[in-house]
Amino acid sequence: MQAIEERKESILKTNLKYFHHADFDKKITSKKILGDIPDKRKFELESKKVLNLRNTNKQPEMRPCYEEPLLTREQEYHLFKQLNFLKFKAKNLIEKLNCKKSIKTKIEKIENLQVKIYDLRNKIASSNFRLATHILKNDFKSYREKRNLHNYLSDAYMDVIKSVDYFNYTLGNKFSTYCVWVLRKNFFRTINLKKNKKNEFYSIDDNQQESQTSAETFLTSEVHQKENAIFINRVIETAKKRLNTRDINRQILIIEHYFGINGKERKNLEEISGLLEITKERVRQLKEKFLISMRETVRNTDCKNVL
Repeated sequence: MQAIEERKESILKTNLKYFHHADFDKKITSKKILGDIPDKRKFELESKKVLNLRNTNKQPEMRPCYEEPLLTREQEYHLFKQLNFLKFKAKNLIEKLNCKKSIKTKIEKIENLQVKIYDLRNKIASSNFRLATHILKNDFKSYREKRNLHNYLSDAYMDVIKSVDYFNYTLGNKFSTYCVWVLRKNFFRTINLKKNKKNEFYSIDDNQQESQTSAETFLTSEVHQKENAIFINRVIETAKKRLNTRDINRQILIIEHYFGINGKERKNLEEISGLLEITKERVRQLKEKFLISMRETVRNTDCKNVL
């Protein structure tokens, strides 16, 4: 019973933001919303092509760009509508958690929905990671400096993932338009801020004006940072039980500092290398090693044991 209460408390701390569609209130349309992606056959063929590209000696930092194919406008809309519908369903269940009746069943349903939400969000983001490299190549000379490449790309990939949550698909705009705006804002900020300044995530809804203050956008981003931190922590706990490697404790320490969770101050790779007295490249390798293990853990572990 204690485990159930802990899972309940963790879920109640979750803050799901979604953009509502009128179809969400119609039971008859839910099957269509959760159905196959448009042009499924073509999507599967493109997925195979992307996999082949990924296996042709791509640099490690470029591999995330070749996990999912580019989406058509119809496919993109379908996935965003599906993502927000899953959030809508999860939020409705969360609001009913205070009712003690069938609480275990509700928790398991919510946890299963959370896994689907994270997987779908990452799927959409992976289809757009190439936007980040395209902008770096065309807009920023510092991209050509190999010592900065990994840092910029890592930050860019996180920005794309966060942008998925903020994008209002109901307005009919392409996600790439919004995401490019966010990436350029953040690249400009990253390149010009001092190394020791804490990162902020600038985000804006499509129907808002650019005059929205950075303080407001920072507070909004904090909600999602906390939500992501809860998820990462759960996977870390699972990894501790399942992974038996010499570097696991060091990997976890790197992840905690890199994402600024568990009371650790957020640090970049160079700062972490100084803290652990190892090279920056070794820090990067350990971070990537853990993230790969983390992804495999989520894929191979039963939902309720991870979340």
